[in-house]
Amino acid sequence: MAPLNRMNRVEDEPIEKGQEELKRAERLNDRELVAALQQAVKSEKESCVDVVCFLAVFHKRRLAASEGYENAFVYCLRELGYSESEAYKRFRAAKAARDFPLVLSRLRAGRIHLSAVTTLANHLTHENHADLLTRAERLSIRQLEFLAASLAPRPEITD
Repeated sequence: MAPLNRMNRVEDEPIEKGQEELKRAERLNDRELVAALQQAVKSEKESCVDVVCFLAVFHKRRLAASEGYENAFVYCLRELGYSESEAYKRFRAAKAARDFPLVLSRLRAGRIHLSAVTTLANHLTHENHADLLTRAERLSIRQLEFLAASLAPRPEITD
């Protein structure tokens, strides 16, 4: 019988690489692990803000067409490999950031997340954005939905 191929068929990367990464994390003591996790999250947030900034300018310059895509959203899906949800959140945050740059500093600081921006983007105005972004800090999706609903209440239905 032939030996098992230890390669991941999708990316042709050795399976061992992922195992090594897990072992590296497992070798950390508890304090080191917590610190490493916090640093990784900080880096992830900073990278996300960079992506949002680049995407805002990419969209403004209408570069998707010159790259062979019908729009920036499709570019995010096909070229950057984002899921629809990931692309939508970043694209929506990029649009909000163009109008309200405070979004970027709040994202980078971890005071709000992409889901907060996505949920509240249609409600942000030049008059309310600072207050609304502050109110959205560290809220769950459900809490954000209630906040958004309170900003645009639906009329009561009567018989």
